[in-house]
Order: sequence, then C-alpha cells, then structure tokens
Amino acid sequence: WEVAVAAAGALLGVNPFDEPDVAESKEMTRRILEGTVAPLAPAGNLEALLTPPRAGDYAAILAFLDPAPGTDETLKALRAALRKRLDLPVTLGYGPRYLHSTGQYHKAGPPGGRFLLLTAEAKGDLGALLQAQALGDRMALERRGLKVVHLHLGADPAAGILDLTRRLG
Repeated sequence: WEVAVAAAGALLGVNPFDEPDVAESKEMTRRILEGTVAPLAPAGNLEALLTPPRAGDYAAILAFLDPAPGTDETLKALRAALRKRLDLPVTLGYGPRYLHSTGQYHKAGPPGGRFLLLTAEAKGDLGALLQAQALGDRMALERRGLKVVHLHLGADPAAGILDLTRRLG
C-alpha cells in the first residue's frame, strides 16, 4: 500500500511523504485548546457548496464524527447524493485521521475543493480535542481561500446526515 500511495501521489503531483499544512492544522488545534484562538461557530449552509462546478473541482466530506455503523452508512448515502447533485468526485474521510492522507491534498493540491465539515456533540476531553481538530482544519482550509461549509449536527449525527441527504435529493 505504501508503494501504491507513493505512485498515486506522484500522479497527483503530491509528495505523500511531505506533510504540507498538517503542521498548520495542528498548530491551530493547539491554539484553540490553549484558548489563544477563539473557536469558530459553525458557518455556511449546504447551498454554498452547490454552485456550478468548474473543471478540476471536487468535493470532500470531512466528518469529525464517531464512525459508528449507523453514521457510516448515512455518510455513504450523503456522499452518493452529493456526487449525483454536483456531478463531481466526492471523497469522504473521518477526522482527524484523514489529515495525514487526503488532508494534505486538500490544502496543498488544486484549488477546486469544496469542503463539507461535519461535527456533532462530543463529551469530555476527547470531545473537546475532536472539536478543536475540526476547527483547526477548517481554519487551515479557509486560510487558503477554499470553500468550507461547517455544519454542526447536534446530538444525533445520523439524523442530521439523513436530513442533509434528503435536502440534496
């Protein structure tokens, strides 16, 4: 798999062994947790991502959610609905683990990314860390002038995802 990743990176013009802008997301996360940067409120709406596509555009669902079976299935349905609506490739990744893979492409790749960042209620220190990581990545994407819509799904992420999927239909 490492060789496949290296080959794919070469084809995409991305060095898979470099971590551009991963450090920036980490730094923003650290600053949020320390309280030196104010956390951002969710922003934007789904319609902002649905503008007519240009050549080279793609969309990405950045899910800072628990990858529970019910959530996973609803995210896959959302991905399919977004792909159909936009007629664009749509990636799906769980945060924060995608930050060291496709997250590099998002920030250092072509400028045509459209990002749907999803968060939900999370409890305790782990929940605070997850929220800070989501916001840190959002800030890094926004600093590059990329289109990011951050929706907070509340206590029942699967229901929120189903609602989004219906709205796309």
